Amino acid sequence: MNSASRSLSSFAPLHAIFILVWCGLSSVAAAAPQASAEPQTPAAPQAPVEPASDSLQWAFDGQFRVGQWTGVRIVPGQQEGAAGKDATDPWGELELETIDGDGVRVRYRDQGPQAGSYKSPWRYVVPSATSAPLLLRDAAGNVLQRTRFPDQAIAVEQRRVLVLGDPMGIDQIGRNEMLGRDATLATAVIRDPQRLPDHWIGYESIDTLVITATASPMLAELSEPVIDAIVGWVQRGGSVLVTIGDSGAEAYQRSSLIRRLVPFESEPLSLPMEPAPIEAFTSAQQRLEDFNAVVLPFHVGQPLLVGRTVERRPMAMAMQYRVGLGQVVAIAADLDQAPFADWPRRTDLILGVMSGLIPEDQDPSSGRATHDANYTDIAGQLRATLDRFPSDARIPFSVVAFSLVGLFFFIGPLDYLLVNRWLKRPLVGWLTFPLLILASSVFLVYWSTRDDGQQTRTNHIEIVDINAITKTGRGFRTDYLFSPQAGRFDMQLDIAEGFQPAVDSERLSGPLLSPFGYSGSTYGGIQVNVEDQRLPAYQIVLDRSDRLLGSRVEQAPLASGSSKGFTATWSFDFRSPVEQGLQRLRRRELAGSLVNPLPVDVLDGMILDRDKVYMLPSRFRAGATISRVEDLRPRVLRWLLTGRKKTDDSTVSKRWEPADDSDIERVGEVLAFYNIAGGESYTGLSNEPLRRLDLSEILTDDRALLIGKLEQPSTSLAISQQQADGTAVAVDATGGQTVSMVRVLLPVEVVRTGK
Repeated sequence: MNSASRSLSSFAPLHAIFILVWCGLSSVAAAAPQASAEPQTPAAPQAPVEPASDSLQWAFDGQFRVGQWTGVRIVPGQQEGAAGKDATDPWGELELETIDGDGVRVRYRDQGPQAGSYKSPWRYVVPSATSAPLLLRDAAGNVLQRTRFPDQAIAVEQRRVLVLGDPMGIDQIGRNEMLGRDATLATAVIRDPQRLPDHWIGYESIDTLVITATASPMLAELSEPVIDAIVGWVQRGGSVLVTIGDSGAEAYQRSSLIRRLVPFESEPLSLPMEPAPIEAFTSAQQRLEDFNAVVLPFHVGQPLLVGRTVERRPMAMAMQYRVGLGQVVAIAADLDQAPFADWPRRTDLILGVMSGLIPEDQDPSSGRATHDANYTDIAGQLRATLDRFPSDARIPFSVVAFSLVGLFFFIGPLDYLLVNRWLKRPLVGWLTFPLLILASSVFLVYWSTRDDGQQTRTNHIEIVDINAITKTGRGFRTDYLFSPQAGRFDMQLDIAEGFQPAVDSERLSGPLLSPFGYSGSTYGGIQVNVEDQRLPAYQIVLDRSDRLLGSRVEQAPLASGSSKGFTATWSFDFRSPVEQGLQRLRRRELAGSLVNPLPVDVLDGMILDRDKVYMLPSRFRAGATISRVEDLRPRVLRWLLTGRKKTDDSTVSKRWEPADDSDIERVGEVLAFYNIAGGESYTGLSNEPLRRLDLSEILTDDRALLIGKLEQPSTSLAISQQQADGTAVAVDATGGQTVSMVRVLLPVEVVRTGK
C-alpha cells in the first residue's frame, strides 16, 4: 500500500463524519427561512368562562354568521372590573378579544369617538367559529366580561331575515314539526329599537329586511344614526320588503326611514282595492275581502304586480325601487292586518314578489359537478387562488442531491492530486477538507436567504361599485399576505392618490380591515375552535370620527413561510360632475354618448345593457367621450364569461374547473356576474357569503353598467414590519397576483317616440 492509499484510508472515518455534517448543514440551508428571534411567551391558561350577563347584548337575538361583522351592544352600568367597581365610560375606549379563523387571538380595540359629539354603545367584531370566546376589556386592560358566542351559527346556505314588526309567517316557511324540519329562513324579530346597530357594518350579515305596519310605533323611535345605518346598508346592496297599505299616511309622517326607502313625493293616499288580481296571482281558492291600498309611486320603479281599484282603474300593488345598489320592494297593503292576517296565501304573495327571499332549488339534472376541490362555495375558490404563492424554498431538493453527488466526486481527486501529489503533505487534508465543507455550506445558506426583503408579497382582488345616479359607492378588497420569515406586521388601507378625486373624503366610511374569517370546509379551510398558543395576539384598531368608522391591523403575527388573509370593505359618496348622454330608443337599443366619469383610465371596458355588452376601446381614458355608443360592437356577456364559441353547427363553452387556482381574474369576473354566467349549474359551486358582489339583477331599462379594470388599484395597502427594537420598517409586498375591477351604474334616458 503506497503512502497516498494509507493517507486516504486513515482519513476515511473522518471524511464520513465531515460528509454527514455537510449534509446536515445543506438540509438546513434548503429548508424554509429561519423564524425571527422574537421571544414569544406561552399564553397563560384562561380562567373559566363566566355566563353572559346583560352587559353585552348580541345584535338580532344572538344570531350571527361566521366571518361577517356582528354588533355587540355595551349596556352601561352593568360591567364590573376586577376591583368590583363600576366600569369606566362604556362609550370610551373598549376592547373585545376573540380568535380569528386561524385560532389566533385578535383584539378589536375601539378607541371611542375622536371627533364630534356622538357616542355609540355599539362595538363590532368578526366571529370566527361557534362558541368562540369573547372577552370585554377596558382601556386599562381589565377584564369586564367573559362570555362566548352562541353555540350555533347560521348555516352558510341559509338566508337571514330581520323583521321589524310582524313576521307574517316568514319565520314558519319550510317548518314541519312532524318531519322534524326547521324553518328555511333564519328569522330575527326586533321589537326594541335599541337592539338595532348604528352602523351599516352591523347589517352586513342580513340578507333581507322586512318592515310591516305593526312596526310603525317603533320606527318613530329610531335614532338618526340607526336610520342612516339601514339606508347605508341598502345603498350598498341590501334588500328590503315594506308592506304599507292603509297605514301608509301615518308611517310616512312618523318615520323618516319610510320616506327615504320609498320615493313618495308627498303624503300618500289610500284607495279601496279589489282582491281579484291578487287571488289570480297566488292561485288562491279562498276569496279576500276588499281592502285599502296605498298609491305607490309608479314612474320611478319597476312594477311587479298590478291590481285594480273598486272603480276598475289599474294601480300598482307591488313595486321595486332601486336605492343605491340595493332594492326596496313595496307592497301596497298591510299584510299583517285584516283581511290578509288570516289569509292562507299570504306567504305565496310575499314569495311571488320577493323572488330572492328564498334561493331557488337547483335543477337535479344540472346538479353540482364533481371535482377535486375541498370547498363547495366560490368563496373557497377565491381563497385558494389568493393563497397561491410560489414555494419559499430557495434550493430545490434536486439541487441538494446533485450537490452531494458532486461533492463526493470532488473530494477524492482534490485530496489525492492537491494534497498528496502536488503539496506532498497528507496532514494538510485535516485543513482543506473542513474548509471545503464549510465554504459549500456557507454558499448554500447565502443562496437560500438572499434578498429575503423582496420575498414578502401579497395577492389581492378588489371590486369597486359606484352608483353614478345616487352618487354613492362601495368597495370590497381581499388581500393574502405571505412572509418567508416569521414576523409581526401592521397594515392600513387607504384610498389611492389617483382615485381620491372621485371620493368625498368627509363622507368616507372605512375602509374596515379585518381578518378574512371565512373558515371551514365550505371554503377549503379547517374550522378552528381552539386558541393557537404559539402565536401572540394582534389588534384590529377601530377609529371613530362621529358616525364614521374605519379600522387597521396592528402586529399581526405570521409564522415562517406562512400566509394570512385580510378583507376590507368601505362606503363612500361619489364625486363626479360628468353628465351622461346615454339613451334607449324605442327598439330597446342603447344610443347616445358615453363619458368616463372616473379620474382614472378604464382598461378592457364594456357597457352592459341587460345581457348584452358593448365593447369599448382597450383603454378608455379618464374624462374621454365616446360620441356614438350605437356604433360599438355588441356581444353577449354570458358568452364572454363562459368562453362560449361556435364550432360548426353547435356552440361549446369553456369548462369551469372549481379546483383551478391559477386564474384570479376569471374567478373575479364570474364572482361579479355569477347569475349571468349560469351560477351553480355552470361553476358547480354555490355563492353565499359573497353573493352581494353579484350585480346580475341590477339593470333596468333606465340604467346601464360600465365595467372595466383599473391599471392601479383604487386603494393602497401600507404594510410595515415590527422590528425587535419596537420600530416599524415599511415592507414592499408587490409582485403578487392583483385584480382591480370597477363597475359604474349610469343613467339611461328612455326616449319614447310615436309611430
